[in-house]
Amino acid sequence: TVIDKKVDPLYGVCVSIQSKDNPELIANYASLSNVTLNKGDQVKQGQVIAKAGSNTLNSDMGNHLNFSLVKNGKNINPLKYISKEIKEI
Repeated sequence: TVIDKKVDPLYGVCVSIQSKDNPELIANYASLSNVTLNKGDQVKQGQVIAKAGSNTLNSDMGNHLNFSLVKNGKNINPLKYISKEIKEI
């Protein structure tokens, strides 16, 4: 479920998605463009939620994605939760 969608002055367009199966997990995506979601929307695994964009922190890097995974309010290593190889963004 989308629990937050905002424009941050440094990170650009940001979306936070809470896991239905593990509600203590929140995936944060930043530096987005063309976001297709709104707060309260349900999200399915594999669903396209946005395109990579840019932000004011890394404007010289071009389009990219900032991703973090939070468990019980603390950033954690997301590799434990990624079950397959990322092939396309």
